Amino acid sequence: MIPINPGNILPFYNVRGFLRHKLPGTDITPFGIRAANKRLLPFQVFVPSGAGVVTWELINPVNPVGGTGTAMTAGNLVVSQQVGGGFWVSWRATGNLTTQPACGFWEIWLTIDGVLYYSETIQVFEVTGVSVEDWRFKFDNENADKGKVLNQIAYRQYFYPTVWAWDRGVTDREVVREVDGYGNITKSFTRTTARFKVEVADIPDYCLPFFAKCGDNSLVTFSDGTETDLVEMANTEFESRPQGKGLNIGVFTFDAEVESFNGCQENFVLS
Repeated sequence: MIPINPGNILPFYNVRGFLRHKLPGTDITPFGIRAANKRLLPFQVFVPSGAGVVTWELINPVNPVGGTGTAMTAGNLVVSQQVGGGFWVSWRATGNLTTQPACGFWEIWLTIDGVLYYSETIQVFEVTGVSVEDWRFKFDNENADKGKVLNQIAYRQYFYPTVWAWDRGVTDREVVREVDGYGNITKSFTRTTARFKVEVADIPDYCLPFFAKCGDNSLVTFSDGTETDLVEMANTEFESRPQGKGLNIGVFTFDAEVESFNGCQENFVLS
């Protein structure tokens, strides 16, 4: 059940039986990771050769044969050649789709030179920009390609939580004091870090590897749909606990406020 596109929130497999809702003991009605109707979720798939003919479509996960489907515009995808060989097929979600799908549950079926790749189920919803449901996490990667995980810099990924809440934060405090032989303080330094927490429900098992290393991204933010309210999440850490079959509750912890004090520094003069 190892995805063919590590480093992506939305996994793809070359065997449909690896999808979460196809595994033994799971419900036939799939759980879908939420995706905005205008842009879905970004994804990148690497193939060692080919990528001459690329198509994609959205398929009903409950009834893939004879069910409803939506043909997507191949021109929305970007095919780029990897230095040293191979090709990347990407949907970067930087603009709106030419064909916007109906709301509901879908699998993305990506065909590259006759070979099919299947995404985990997505639950497409309409973005209004004013609802609490439109809040999202953004993960920006500005680093160069590492081990054919992401093909290039400036790759942004999104995660739309179903339910979230602010959790009780923690405050870390570092204190350094030095004194001379007479007991006089010769050095005084403190650093206080307020770490906030966001708790998120309904995180699928297949998202945990990405979130575990999300702090490696160059920028992590949490904002509403209009980005009027935006929180920059510095030094992000992630932990999770089981919520139910195949789902988890995740907690994102990040530096919200950092204050340093040096007793030897000059006082600020208020004017």
